Amino acid sequence: MSAKMIKRTTVVFEHEISLEQFPQLLNYSEAQLTELLNGAVVSMFALKEREAEINEHGSHSFIRVKEVI
Repeated sequence: MSAKMIKRTTVVFEHEISLEQFPQLLNYSEAQLTELLNGAVVSMFALKEREAEINEHGSHSFIRVKEVI
């Protein structure tokens, strides 16, 4: 039997979105808005993983995600 600890943490991301640029967001329900923003965060992490994968294999290609806006 191995000893282990499982701890769940909450990571909070702050999202600032221009309502002038995206006025339709005012019509989203709380659940829809949460789903949209969670999807954006998951996509950002997937992109960072893909960046590492491409750069790791020495394919003479190099990408770097500097900032996600």
